[in-house]
Amino acid sequence: MNVLTGCAGLIGLFLITISAAISAPKDDLANLRQRLGALQKQLAESEDDQADATDALRASERAISDINRELADLARRNSDAENEVRELQSAAARLEGDIDEQQIAVGKLLAQRYRQGQAPWLRLLLSGEDPNRVARQLYYYGYIARAQAGLLDELRSNLEAQEDLQRKAAQA
Repeated sequence: MNVLTGCAGLIGLFLITISAAISAPKDDLANLRQRLGALQKQLAESEDDQADATDALRASERAISDINRELADLARRNSDAENEVRELQSAAARLEGDIDEQQIAVGKLLAQRYRQGQAPWLRLLLSGEDPNRVARQLYYYGYIARAQAGLLDELRSNLEAQEDLQRKAAQA
């Protein structure tokens, strides 16, 4: 019996070892499946994160593109405004020159009128000279008076235009 018991013990030990050997790969397989499931879950999460990051990157690129368009538009409007200011300054300088010339002409006109006296046409009428000559002279005086009035109107118009340019320049 001792031999039998010894054989039975050995067979039992062998069966335990075999069952352990058989169950070890099953445990390893279960562990591997569990690890594989965890890795698949991590992969799915990282793919979701990647998709979110891609969406965020696209949104950022759109925002950058929109901002670049706005900057280009602002640069264009700034350039237009600078051109308008240069044009206004140029027009103001030309107008200033015209006004200076007209003021000099008006000054000369006033000095001439002062030297001639108050009413040269009245003196001419009362002089008793040839009526045809007097009529011709009066016609010339009328022509000169209209030209002088035109000069004053032009000066007034230029002064108003200068005020308009100053207002526009202040707004620009």
